[in-house]
Order: sequence, then C-alpha cells, then structure tokens
Amino acid sequence: MASWRMIVMFLIGTNCSFLYSARFFFFLPFKECH
Repeated sequence: MASWRMIVMFLIGTNCSFLYSARFFFFLPFKECH
C-alpha cells in the first residue's frame, strides 16, 4: 500500500492551501496554516 502518512500530509497541505487562497482573495490573508 502507499504511504498513508504522505497521503494525509498531501490532503492537509492542499486543504490548507485552498483555504489560504480563498481567504487571500475574499478576506485578509490570515496565516492559520503553518
């Protein structure tokens, strides 16, 4: 099986990037995802 840790980190990373981009375009760019 593929490394589930890499998959989880990938999903978390893309999710944070999506939320950050949405807030950057619609709100102030709060840095909640480090």
